[in-house]
Amino acid sequence: MMHRGIARGANMKHFTKIMLLALGFGLFTVLLSSLPSRPSVAADDIKTVIVGNTPLPITGSVNANIAGNVNANITNAAVPVTGTVAVSSLPAVTLSGSSTVSVTSSSAAPVFVDIDQPSRHPYQSTCANGASAGEAANGCFLTTVPNGVRLVIDSISMNAAVPSGVRLVNMEFSAVSGPDTLFFGPPSSENATNNEYSFSQRVSFYLEAGATPVCRAFFDSALIAGNGFTCEVTGHLVALP
Repeated sequence: MMHRGIARGANMKHFTKIMLLALGFGLFTVLLSSLPSRPSVAADDIKTVIVGNTPLPITGSVNANIAGNVNANITNAAVPVTGTVAVSSLPAVTLSGSSTVSVTSSSAAPVFVDIDQPSRHPYQSTCANGASAGEAANGCFLTTVPNGVRLVIDSISMNAAVPSGVRLVNMEFSAVSGPDTLFFGPPSSENATNNEYSFSQRVSFYLEAGATPVCRAFFDSALIAGNGFTCEVTGHLVALP
């Protein structure tokens, strides 16, 4: 009898475990059935999402086809430009302060400038001399022609004072050691009381660089010491190539 009671108790424990397992499985099944199901998504149901007003970082190269006109402002960036750039209109350029403009000229691309305008390079020279006693001539030297230019003489004026009774033979203008000489006859202007001879003449006479102009007057008899002589030449300088 005791053996049967022990066996019956063991069977009850085994039955209790089975009932507990069955109850737990039932509760788990009920819990799963209460959860919402998520339907599967087909490939055709995928929708396009547009994100606006949100800057997206982009790396790498982007190829885009743009039609029509595009206004683009680029700031704080150096943009390399190759090829030819056409400018339809040029704005006015204003220089202020100590701004300078440099112009480059060469034999291949010369910049022509009218540098030989007479008013740009005037030449004017005057000389005077007092005669020595017993001489029958008087004269003086003018400024030497600078290097790199040619002297174009436009007018010559001379004045000579002589003693009473002394007559002017002629006046002349030339360069020291020069081959050409201008001769002027006795002028009509004469002071009867002081025997003063003077004249002024428009001429076209040329002297090369390094030449020294000289004016002279020659008389028919000797002068007195101190008899004065003056000469004035005006013209302009022309630059030589």
